[in-house]
Parts: sequence; C-alpha cells; structure tokens
Amino acid sequence: DAVILTLPLGILSLPPDHPQYVQFHPPLPERKQQAIQQLGFGTYNKCALSFTHVFWTQSDFIGYVGSNPGRNILFMNISVVTYSSSKNKKQPVLIMVYGSKHASEIDDALTDEDVVRECLDVLRKICGKKDIPKPVDYVVTRWGKEKFSR
Repeated sequence: DAVILTLPLGILSLPPDHPQYVQFHPPLPERKQQAIQQLGFGTYNKCALSFTHVFWTQSDFIGYVGSNPGRNILFMNISVVTYSSSKNKKQPVLIMVYGSKHASEIDDALTDEDVVRECLDVLRKICGKKDIPKPVDYVVTRWGKEKFSR
C-alpha cells in the first residue's frame, strides 16, 4: 500500500514534541529528513488596496527596495484582471507583497491601518506624488497569525 501526502514545509519541519507533528511509519529516510530541516521557508503577507482611479504607472509589477534590510516591497497591479459588473469597468487594485522579518513585524506590531499607511507612504515615494488618494477598501493578510497556516 502507498499514500501520496502533500503537506506544507512548515508542518513537515515541526519538532517531534509539537502537538501538530506528523509521524511517518516507517520513518522517512534520513536524507529526506535532513532535506526537510535544511529547506527554509518564510511568511509572505499581502495588503490589497482598492482605489477610485489609477494614479500609478501602468505596470504589472512595481518594486521598492527599502533602506532597511528586509523592507523590500513588491506591488502587483491586478487592475487588469479585476472587473466590477455594477460599475462596468476595471477596478484599480494594487496588492503589496512583503515578506521575511518585515512580515513578522507586521503580524506582531502593526494594525491594519498602520500597514495601509506604510503602503501609501511607499506609493508616494514610488509615484513621486505627495497627494495620492486614500484607498476605498483594503484587506491585510496575517499568515503568521493564522491558526491553520504554517
């Protein structure tokens, strides 16, 4: 008999004393156990921002390299794939993606409003504009705090 099992690396790398540890019978070969422990993984969070109109350069991706290590941010312009049937037009939406220690800091210390404020500060720098519109809506993910994510 055989089973094909797909688990996130975060689950596979849990220590044996963790309540969600997965034990294999027979145990995985030593080389596979070592590979699991050597692979790294991290958290990536997102902040989706919806605006009334596009004020940024039309590009699929907009990158920002921060002055502090690990503060690099990528904006994805998903306006080309978002459509409002009620407004009969594409919706101006940017998704900010941030990871590494920055994602953990946001999980632990920043409110959603703080995250949105940081997004807007970075957008002001990228666009070279002091006045950019406030988002009409936003969503902030916090995968590091999600009970069923690891």
